[in-house]
Amino acid sequence: MDCSKIQTPLSYLAGKTYLVTGASSGIGQHLALLLDRLGARVVLNGRNEERLNDTLSKMDGKNHYIAMADITKIDCVNWLKDIGTKANSPLSGIAYCAGVHEFVPLRAYNSAALSLAFNQFTISMMDLFMASCKMKKADTLSLVLMSTLSAHQGITGNALYGASRATAESLCRNIAIEFAPRGVHCNCVAGGYMTGSNMTDSFVQQLGSDRISTIEQAYPLGFGHVADAAHMLAFLLSDSSKWITGQTFTVDGGSSIKGI
Repeated sequence: MDCSKIQTPLSYLAGKTYLVTGASSGIGQHLALLLDRLGARVVLNGRNEERLNDTLSKMDGKNHYIAMADITKIDCVNWLKDIGTKANSPLSGIAYCAGVHEFVPLRAYNSAALSLAFNQFTISMMDLFMASCKMKKADTLSLVLMSTLSAHQGITGNALYGASRATAESLCRNIAIEFAPRGVHCNCVAGGYMTGSNMTDSFVQQLGSDRISTIEQAYPLGFGHVADAAHMLAFLLSDSSKWITGQTFTVDGGSSIKGI
């Protein structure tokens, strides 16, 4: 094998076009900035135009653009067609980082809250991913989903949030199987507590700094930062991971493997 021809993750991403949902803040924003530095073209999606413009202003590349939309309320097929026309380039991947979080203890459960959790995340993710699979034009298509430890652990107040992500992960595994013959690979990242987002700032306000300090003790490597998840997402978008599909990767500083 001629080692001089081995490509790096950077060369795999450069020149390709990727859609990042939730690009206005947190993990989505950091992923967009990372893809920009790696030479990729990024389509920025979110619901807040001002914050999307803030993300765009921090990017060095000149070919990125904003595709503002609430994915829960659009026709994903027509929307992706419009993106393809404007980009004049096939999408090589989608990173689904959108979503909202609310603490809902099960004692306050009602079916409307459950429906909202699934509509805001799982159904919209599936609509977008399925539309992209059916419309795939690039040689390969990388789909990555930002999930959470709550999909795998019982965490007070996170039942509905975790259930929606667990279902989404299951759907991604089936996308991986059914669309593999078409060159689609689909993976998930289950993240632990990470600083650097509006979501984690709200956790501090809701739980208090003392409770947050107690939670941090369960993380052998301490709390991470949203950039840590962004690096894993970028790897899974790239062709460096082209023989990996249907997997969920845990990025949590070791908290899920810590014993008593």
